[in-house]
Amino acid sequence: MVSDGASEPAAAVSAETAGTEPNDAGQTNTDAAAPGTTATVALATAENAQVETATGEATDAAVPVYDAAGSADLPDALAALSLSSAVRELRTPVRYVLCMDIEATFENRARFLSNTHEVIELAVVLVDLHTGARDEFHTYVRPTRASLTPLCTELTGISPAELRAAPSFKQAMTALAEFLDRHPEAVRGSRADRSPSATCMWVTDGSADIDRFLAARSCKVNNYRLPAFFEGAYIDLKQLFRACKKERVHRTLTDMLGYWRLPFSGRQHNGLDDARAVAQIVELLIDDGHLLRPNRAIYLGRKLDFTARVI
Repeated sequence: MVSDGASEPAAAVSAETAGTEPNDAGQTNTDAAAPGTTATVALATAENAQVETATGEATDAAVPVYDAAGSADLPDALAALSLSSAVRELRTPVRYVLCMDIEATFENRARFLSNTHEVIELAVVLVDLHTGARDEFHTYVRPTRASLTPLCTELTGISPAELRAAPSFKQAMTALAEFLDRHPEAVRGSRADRSPSATCMWVTDGSADIDRFLAARSCKVNNYRLPAFFEGAYIDLKQLFRACKKERVHRTLTDMLGYWRLPFSGRQHNGLDDARAVAQIVELLIDDGHLLRPNRAIYLGRKLDFTARVI
């Protein structure tokens, strides 16, 4: 993802933010969420039973104990699942995540000014957190007004020829809707008012993908209303990782994976490779006992207006 530090005009976006968020090029974005207080139960042995709160503090408490075969008493709905799947189901109410990454244009001399952005690559990885099953969506997107600069090609690996052959922004949004049609378990409603189900959540590496690249720029440039399936709460992975791991600053995808001593797989700033990394980090956080909770939201207004905020 190419992120930026430019603020949107008040007429376009109303945002409530605090703190700083560095983007992939070392710039900063204003963006932070207040810590929550919801507790998540961590599996433990009988000798070391603890409850881990959202702030990371542990206190003695009675928790379920499972042997290596997962033979302890489980809720009926979990009886057929593996121990790993059961652990994940107990740790988060979110079953499906739509991990999205967007690459956008920028100018060489003003690479992070918002008025230079248009979506040029869109990738989504849908993951069933209980079973590990996944499906992927990817498309390049032909920009309407912006041009692809040599620096943008160098960063993303996207060539002018690939964009000339790519669908328009509206066609790409239609293709994404058709991808979501294949997954009624994750997304509900008709195409006009479709929204994520109660157990599904969008996840992005930062807030710029949905708030700025989609809603503030490409939708406005193309006179296209942000699809209803983007409306509502979602997870900013930078914020989530920072809160879960008690970091003082926001991390890049590579740095987040480095927490587990894992390398980034593929090419950085490739939309699909970045989306896969987002999905990987989400699963690692859950396996570490952290609860997935939304920390941002976007609400549609009249015509092309919207409000983005920290929650």
